[in-house]
Order: sequence, then structure tokens, then C-alpha cells
Amino acid sequence: MKYLNMILVTVLVSIVDVSAAQKVTFSDREVRDPKQLAPALEANAADAESRLVALEAFTADGILSQGGLAIDTDTNAFKTVSTVYYTVSGIQYSKTATTGLVFSAANTINVAESTNSVYYGAWLIEINAAGAVATKPAGGLTNQVYTTSAAAVAALPAATASKVALGNVVVSVAAGEVFTATTSGMSTNNATFTDATIKTIP
Repeated sequence: MKYLNMILVTVLVSIVDVSAAQKVTFSDREVRDPKQLAPALEANAADAESRLVALEAFTADGILSQGGLAIDTDTNAFKTVSTVYYTVSGIQYSKTATTGLVFSAANTINVAESTNSVYYGAWLIEINAAGAVATKPAGGLTNQVYTTSAAAVAALPAATASKVALGNVVVSVAAGEVFTATTSGMSTNNATFTDATIKTIP
């Protein structure tokens, strides 16, 4: 919690503070006329509201640091190389670097397809408050046959309720070949891991 509390204190201080560009100096005569204050007050109120909206987005579920997703020594599995900090329902959790992470199901790529030279599949990688890591296939498909990497990524699902995305992996396979999650080895030639975007301080 210390990691998250320090960030939230910084954010709250930034909301209270009014930037120098927004400070307005009034003469005695201008202060006597409330109409002169209205534009500045409205501008400050709008700025405070936008900062609060940004703070609300920051406190939503997401990651505070990246785990560095990568292929494990056992190429059927994947790993994180750094401790990942994340929030679920406004509470901070962490998971240390972990090896031996596996796909949740034996989904496949390119079963009975040979029209294109290469096919792609993608999986969302997510984590819950208990630190359990799971995967979800693009499009909810048990067999993926996307013809571009971009199409596979675009079909990735949102994280499950009470879980947050750690990132994703995109795997490619040549025509006539089949990739089966959990049993087909991955390599840097056919698998690309991408960490989820870190929540930024408003």
C-alpha cells in the first residue's frame, strides 16, 4: 500500500495546487466587482474537475509497474521477470517475478487451415487479487486463424471482472502447422509478449 499511497498523495497535492498560469491578480477595484472574478473561478473549477476525473481513472483497476512478460526456460510456459504492482477494486497487490506460468486451456492456432502462409493467435494475460495468472484467447476462440497480428490483438477480450491485464502474447504459425497452447513450444521467432500499459499519475 505504501507504493500506492505515495502516488495518491502526489496526485491530491496536484489537485489542490493551482498552476501559476491560472492565478489571477486583481486590483482593489476589480475585487469590488464580483463579475471580474467569475471567469477565473470557472476556469479553476473546470481544472479541478478534470484533475478529479483523471484521479478517478488512475484509481481504477490496472497495473502500477510491469512484470516483464517473457518466454520461460520451459518454452511451453511464460514468466515475469520483475515484481508487478497492481490494483483491484482500489486495493494494491503485488506478485514477485514468477516462472512456470501456463496457458489456461489448450487453445490452438491454424487447425485445418492452409490458405495463407502465416496465421496468428493472441491471448490476454490477466491476474487476480490472489496473484493467480490466467489467459483468455482472442475472440474467445478455441482455434484462432487470424491472418495478421494486428487482427489478433484487436480481438483480445477485456480483463475478467476482479482481474487486471498484465499484458498479452501473440503467436504466429506457418500454414500446415498447428500451435497448441500448453504443449507447443514458443520462441522469439514466433511469440511476442507485450506488457500492459502502466497507469499514469494525472
